[in-house]
Amino acid sequence: LGTGPDLGAMEAPEPFTVNADDDNSAIFTDPAGMTTTVFIPAGALQLDMSFFYKPMDEPGEGFTNTLDYGGRAFEFSPGQGDFGLQSIFLPLVVTSGEAQPAAPAQPLQTAETHGFEFLQPITFTLYYMDEDLGGIDENDLKLYYYDEFQKAWFDVASSCVPTSTYVIDTAANQLSVAVCHLSRFGMGGRGR
Repeated sequence: LGTGPDLGAMEAPEPFTVNADDDNSAIFTDPAGMTTTVFIPAGALQLDMSFFYKPMDEPGEGFTNTLDYGGRAFEFSPGQGDFGLQSIFLPLVVTSGEAQPAAPAQPLQTAETHGFEFLQPITFTLYYMDEDLGGIDENDLKLYYYDEFQKAWFDVASSCVPTSTYVIDTAANQLSVAVCHLSRFGMGGRGR
């Protein structure tokens, strides 16, 4: 039997435990062998906690109705950890069973950013294959997040104030962008 990845099935979510006082970095590999690096700087969280990375076959939720899919989709979500998912909603912190306001947060505070928010941006770096881009120009690639309330896809760069800047290395097939909240993500753009 082969030793390569099983491209017909998605893997179970991979855990990532973050120490709030340290810079944290993890590299996740999807079944096709493509990597996503997540960097969470010290101070992005008030408490240590766990996150889960789950690669997806496609972003779903109407992504291809308005955008061309660029071959990468995943969820990055808070895990149960020691505090429980129901116990922490940044920028609020649970103390003695009651939610208390935390220090002012940098992320944009609108209905568009309803997901788990960080006190400062984290960075996603994704590698991609040219053949997955279809008609998308590499220089126009973007990472999008799905807004559950508006039932629409938005550019993740708009989740931060000020708006994040993309770094695209076309020679290395790499896209990096700062993100201020969590959701389901899909890489894509508008075809030529």
